[in-house]
Amino acid sequence: MKKILTILTLSLIAITSIFGKSAQVQLETSIEETPVSYKLAYDGKDLTDGIENYTIEVAPLTKAGNTKDFTIYANSNMNSDLEVTVKVSPHSFKTILNGNTEYDSKIEPKVKSILSIEKITAGLHNKYLVNKFNLFWEGNKDLPAGDYVSNVYIYYSIK
Repeated sequence: MKKILTILTLSLIAITSIFGKSAQVQLETSIEETPVSYKLAYDGKDLTDGIENYTIEVAPLTKAGNTKDFTIYANSNMNSDLEVTVKVSPHSFKTILNGNTEYDSKIEPKVKSILSIEKITAGLHNKYLVNKFNLFWEGNKDLPAGDYVSNVYIYYSIK
């Protein structure tokens, strides 16, 4: 009897495995891409969004000078690579003489690139440094007195 019960049990297990069913299930979810954000900073301090003009005090033009570092950081979770474009266009230092005559010092700041990345690879990036540079120039002790200004245009884009 025990033998017949064992044979029946084994037969039932074999039949169940022949006629048994199975299923595969996939769990799906998604993480939305958020628009890439990026910030320009000077000397470690973010330059506020929406303000287009900043004044940075530098050493007198009678001596060689330089700025502290400018940096551009990006935040992204995009699932495709992003192109980075940074263009820095400094213009020579100028002042006004006699209250109405523009005087060009002919001293144009030069850009010293410390780090420049052309592409952000797909993935999660938080405060990712994509560009770092500063400006420097040679001084001239023979310049007339005045308040000199060099307009520097910084264009940056991540697409």
